[in-house]
Amino acid sequence: MELLPSACPGGPERVSGVSGDGTGYRVLLDEAAVGVLHSGVSSTRVVELIVAGDNQTLAAYLPESLAGCSQHYPWHVWLIDTASGNFEELSPDWPVGVSGPSFSDDGDRIVYVAHDTVGRYIVTARRTTTTSYSTDEEILFAPGGLGVSYVAQLSGDGQSVVFVAYQGFTVDDPGFLYQYHLETGRLRQLVEEPVFDVRSLSVSRDGRRVLYGLDSDPGNVLPLHGVSEGGVEQHVVTP
Repeated sequence: MELLPSACPGGPERVSGVSGDGTGYRVLLDEAAVGVLHSGVSSTRVVELIVAGDNQTLAAYLPESLAGCSQHYPWHVWLIDTASGNFEELSPDWPVGVSGPSFSDDGDRIVYVAHDTVGRYIVTARRTTTTSYSTDEEILFAPGGLGVSYVAQLSGDGQSVVFVAYQGFTVDDPGFLYQYHLETGRLRQLVEEPVFDVRSLSVSRDGRRVLYGLDSDPGNVLPLHGVSEGGVEQHVVTP
């Protein structure tokens, strides 16, 4: 998140994470390095880096531009080969970009959210090369039906997608938490009550436990929620 405008709050200069086997990574990027990905574009902010479980692929998640302190569409995801440094943009033909990539632990499958002017789509595909996921590409959910806007996460075993389906585009619109099993096509709603403005979502490797965090501010601190056993057991972790 380097080179923020001077009037904006400062951000971390490193992006770090932990892969499925417990090893970690930390990356420091400079203006020239990010500029290779987006020559002539003002953005130098890498918002997030996601590592595939086999450590062969990194997904770098960038906005197209910065205006003031805000990030603007389209979003871009670049897949980077950790051994060679080669890179390729993930699914570049979506007019408003793609976001939220997540990998299976073996790196064979990816799930991400694709954007167009109508809404968001949950897409899955299998690995073709370390910098390409174009095999068995499939749109799992499109705008309409369950919702218009989605936040999705793939379980480590690559078997299920946990996602929030919002009924509209704003944080004031209600959303519902679902789990979709890829092999059987089984879809179930995990929590009866609607959720609003989910900012983080994670699922255990076997898909049996889910955590999600809501946006909050100092005057309205909201808890971290947990769901397990298909919604039967629910708990709240107060910050």
